[in-house]
Amino acid sequence: MHNSPDRSQFHRLLASVALLSTGLLLYCGCDSRRNASSRADSDGFIAFVGAGKDDPLWPVMAASAVRVHRELGLVDIPIRVSAPRTASINVQRQMLTDLAKEGMTGACVVVTDPAGLAGTLEQLANKGVRVVTIMQPVETGVPFVHSGPDEDAVGIALADALHDALSGHGNIGLVRGDTAKPALVQRQRAFFERAESFKEIHVLHEVVYSGDRRATGAEIAKIMKRYPRLAAWLFLCEPFDRDDWKRESFPTGSAKIIGLNPSPENWDAISDGRVTAMIAVDYGEIAEQAVTTCAAMLIGQRIRPVSYSSASKRVTRENLAEFKAEWREWTHDGSKQKP
Repeated sequence: MHNSPDRSQFHRLLASVALLSTGLLLYCGCDSRRNASSRADSDGFIAFVGAGKDDPLWPVMAASAVRVHRELGLVDIPIRVSAPRTASINVQRQMLTDLAKEGMTGACVVVTDPAGLAGTLEQLANKGVRVVTIMQPVETGVPFVHSGPDEDAVGIALADALHDALSGHGNIGLVRGDTAKPALVQRQRAFFERAESFKEIHVLHEVVYSGDRRATGAEIAKIMKRYPRLAAWLFLCEPFDRDDWKRESFPTGSAKIIGLNPSPENWDAISDGRVTAMIAVDYGEIAEQAVTTCAAMLIGQRIRPVSYSSASKRVTRENLAEFKAEWREWTHDGSKQKP
């Protein structure tokens, strides 16, 4: 289990990295950047590697990584931001291997398949690359610093959103995810522990989502045909895309829908009421924490294998406009041109 520092600890780290990176340049002088790079454990670079450019969260992650790198003034520790064209664990592994050959000294990796990345990340760490996992932790013999959602808080937020949507009573369907993923196990455990206190909300059916959206939709349709008066469906697993919320894809009837990660693909569904609530986290902050911590390790700070967690937020039709404004800020990379 990772220890989660409070937000003030992260802000102290952010400030110290900015000061240390400036101090390296002042110490070495304007004409001695090669020496500065050596002192920063960096003739290389930080690689910020996404799961795929088709990941709805990628625009936020990529822009936030560039923004915090610019704000920290890390002139002598360059950053390369890249992702496979479409999400692919094989391509992501190959990208990391190739980046290591090119001199990568720090790796911030958005994780969608913890088991699939474990071996590659452990090999990188054993070669001296500073690794930070993002969104989902990876369990190996080498403990990594992790930046991601507070999954306990997300699970509780999902339960509370369900309770409020149903005014405390009703029969529901539940879509669970792959329990091989530690983050999902933690989220689901927190949800069920919270939901135990909801005496008048009953889970009548559970569907296990294994990555096949069509099969999941077909199973939901079968259940709704038999139980058309289910009050809600709650999705504990990864987000779906714009087309999934069409009634023909997930024929949930009049049931309320509670889900995760309100990226732009889901905004129309939230706005017109097809989705009652979705739980978000500060995705920009997660990327910023990853880059800052990686830079701190490259500069020479001793960092324990902790987990920096971002708090959750409920997004509904009522506060969607506010969330959209936050999203626009997250996708701004810090250049002079505002979003």
